[in-house]
Amino acid sequence: PEGLPGREETIERYEQITNRRVKNFFYHDVFAIWRLAVVSIRVQINVKLMGYPLPDFDANEYNFERLRNLLTL
Repeated sequence: PEGLPGREETIERYEQITNRRVKNFFYHDVFAIWRLAVVSIRVQINVKLMGYPLPDFDANEYNFERLRNLLTL
């Protein structure tokens, strides 16, 4: 199939190229999503404080949905 490789294939390729084993991938995956959500929330707060209108949709819903799926909540 066309497009980006899957998670396992990407990790395998990274390990081949760097000659290092990927450890604690789940932790880093969850942390990256959480960090992106925090930054996104902060940007939304700053935009609102500057007086600009916020979009009608919740931009963080994607991040929260990914976290729910990863953590099986």
